[in-house]
Amino acid sequence: MNRRTMLGVAGTVGSSMLGGCLSLVDGATGSNFDSADVQTEISGITSDRLFVLAHTDRHESHLYAFDVTNGERDLVSESLEHPDEESDPFVAARDGVVYAGTDRLRALEAATGSDRWSVTVDGGPIRSMTVVEANGAGDHTVFVRTGKNRLASIGSSGEQTWEQSVDGTIQNYLVDEFVFVATDEGIFALDRRNDS
Repeated sequence: MNRRTMLGVAGTVGSSMLGGCLSLVDGATGSNFDSADVQTEISGITSDRLFVLAHTDRHESHLYAFDVTNGERDLVSESLEHPDEESDPFVAARDGVVYAGTDRLRALEAATGSDRWSVTVDGGPIRSMTVVEANGAGDHTVFVRTGKNRLASIGSSGEQTWEQSVDGTIQNYLVDEFVFVATDEGIFALDRRNDS
């Protein structure tokens, strides 16, 4: 990311990115906690940690977590290899879980980085990812796009719960009671409760 980005967390910690350098600053005093010179993107936040995906190589990234109170940095994941030349990893954080999508979908403990589960999704590498709350806090369903026209959902314990293909190439999609999909051939409303 080459543009300046500012994120305030509970009014105390900010993150600034400029020219590939990430800096964490105290929002009250303006003092700098930490900085790193890497190509980065902010991937998610929990109550106490800010997650940053650092592209350390052309085909490799690492996931770091910064403590929002003191800026301390931890490595959350070992190498996240890019699935192919067209794809970067996708990362999202929700309720103490970090989801990382590459050639497979992984759920990691946000506090420790340890694996909860890992699953390969048919249809190729993950091209996009959306996390929705299923039945309450901590119970999530992850929707992923693989290939040009396939969507699948993965439940909170790593099981695939739904899949559907559409005509055309998926441009984007939104998840609610239905999954609304825009492709180069039209807009589709898919019932996520069954495969229709």
